[in-house]
Amino acid sequence: VGTYHQNWMRRSFWQTFPSTDIRKTAWYPDNAAVNALMDDPKPIDVRKYVTPSRDVVLFRKTEAKFIQFEALYHTNPSAAATELFNWVKTYRDTGYVLPATSGQALLDEILRQKGFEFFLEGHRFTDLKRNHKPVDKTGQNSNTFVAAADYYKFIWPIPISEMQTNPNVVQNPGY
Repeated sequence: VGTYHQNWMRRSFWQTFPSTDIRKTAWYPDNAAVNALMDDPKPIDVRKYVTPSRDVVLFRKTEAKFIQFEALYHTNPSAAATELFNWVKTYRDTGYVLPATSGQALLDEILRQKGFEFFLEGHRFTDLKRNHKPVDKTGQNSNTFVAAADYYKFIWPIPISEMQTNPNVVQNPGY
């Protein structure tokens, strides 16, 4: 209801955070101002990017940790599982239980934790694309859009001038 609010998240996403996860109350509060809105379901207020002079983050240590977790997943999954578990348990959720220690489920958990950590920071699309995962843009008001990982609009078309300059370059599928 009313104007656009860029710093809100869907309640259904917020509810996927474990109750013991510090991010659930510290960064993403369920506060009185939001609860007073006529929206149904109520959104969650995201306390990121509220002070432009201090909230512009180019790269942070946590991002380096998640790059490490994902790289370890591809080279040493058991080390990735251990590192992820220790980091989340120490810094974000004292009640954390790692749901998987190997395979696709471990990668999914790494990406899920990264999604919690970097909400509204612009990482999700490239993470999904890099890992050949579909993008689910299902909205609260029954607006549904799920795009397969190979959806052609996820890759930019190659400019005609480039194809004319180099005959070895062919247009990306779908364009």
